[in-house]
Amino acid sequence: MQVINLFCSSGFLIAFIIITITLFLLKSRRPYGSPPGPRILPFLGNLTILLKGNLIEISEKLKATYGNLFSLSLGGKWIVFINGNEHLREVFVKHAEFFSDRPKVFFIDKVLQNKGVTAQNGHVWKTHRKFMETVLHNLGFEKNSMKSTILEETQHFLSVISDSNGEPINVSYPTYAAVSNIICSIAFGRRFDYNDVEFQKFISVMYELLSNQNIPVINLLPILQYLPGDIFGAKRILQQTHWLKKEFKRFIAEHKDTIDTENSRDFIDEYIIEKGKNACLTDDDFPIAVFELFGAGTDTISNTITWSVLYLLKNPDIQNRMRDEMLCAIPTDRLPTMADKLNLPFCEAVIAETQRLANVLPFAIPHEVTEDVMIGQYKIVKGSHVIPNLSSVQHDEELFANHLKFDPLRFIDKQGKFYGQERIVPFSLGKRVCPGESLARMELFLFITAIVKKFRILPEEEGIFPSSQGQLGIAYKPNPFKVRFIEWN
Repeated sequence: MQVINLFCSSGFLIAFIIITITLFLLKSRRPYGSPPGPRILPFLGNLTILLKGNLIEISEKLKATYGNLFSLSLGGKWIVFINGNEHLREVFVKHAEFFSDRPKVFFIDKVLQNKGVTAQNGHVWKTHRKFMETVLHNLGFEKNSMKSTILEETQHFLSVISDSNGEPINVSYPTYAAVSNIICSIAFGRRFDYNDVEFQKFISVMYELLSNQNIPVINLLPILQYLPGDIFGAKRILQQTHWLKKEFKRFIAEHKDTIDTENSRDFIDEYIIEKGKNACLTDDDFPIAVFELFGAGTDTISNTITWSVLYLLKNPDIQNRMRDEMLCAIPTDRLPTMADKLNLPFCEAVIAETQRLANVLPFAIPHEVTEDVMIGQYKIVKGSHVIPNLSSVQHDEELFANHLKFDPLRFIDKQGKFYGQERIVPFSLGKRVCPGESLARMELFLFITAIVKKFRILPEEEGIFPSSQGQLGIAYKPNPFKVRFIEWN
């Protein structure tokens, strides 16, 4: 009897193992009709693909091999990359109702804790987004008050640059501080001195967190966050997130003690007032909403300005042409304002070309498809994680010949006017498009034109130029470099 029981137990165990392995292997097979992709290895899926370079390089190679839609099996999930202007618009605009949800990847689940505008779905997401758009409008995103705030901060920024007295400096810190200060004015109702110790720590933590090169990889393969020794820095990221939330809660508490509901001062006041009326806005969402303002409003803009300095450094003829255009359109004793924009088409073209070539947001935050959807000849199955590859538009050789060359004339028509800005998608697209786009465009225009009008940008050492390669975290940023800013006579 014991032998029979042993045989039955062993037989059951063997059958269980066989069934488990069979189901796992079946799950590892690419679903019928799905976009093509590299061969899937048993148990590993397409894990080895991630060892072949950074995600930008990997996606370019896979796109060249498999086309504008390709899929990977990673961590038991199907990951579908959407490439090319036509397919991006079909997926995220035409079929937006199926492709606007967020999956529970590391950044959404652990950093944003499924709160705020970026991370939530359905009715709650729509409520948060509508609130965010309304508040940003009320705070003057397209009004003279916001333009004045940016111009004031531009003056502080230029003073810091002037204080370098032509000595080589890394422009990324003062740029990050200046753009952060604009968000501080919106969120907290005040700006900080660049030498303020608490402010320096705050932007240092924010910068390090959003620059972490492992976040995109952990998003694709969540198991990496659990490896011993914090090899991929996941624990460090969560520690930084916790510290930032604690700081935001401190500002929120201060506002609750001093708020006048009849005279809102800033974003935090607006949230406190609206939270009393809207059950979708909670105390748990509050610090994440402030974090989102800084993450979206500081990192991408400051990196774009820094990239512009790098490109202009390497193209002094473009610097000169920008300044000549400004000297013809603007009195010498003042900086450009938004009212000058229509008279500065080449300057606008330089900014658009910077956004295109710098490719600061190559991959928008992942989406999740809520139903099986046919895109062309391929079926994207429900539950797949879908990644918009915005870089496939900015660096599309068919749209932009010799796409690795910095050439602002791509955005100038035969009449010398600025055109074609809609060909690029630096702020993403569809229902999840960046709500702060108007602010971002103002900042880029006012900062970049102010720099060129006041300074010549020269290399640290004559004839030696830094690399145009960058590092991919949440955004794509240039490697550290130094330049000299020489004031025009």
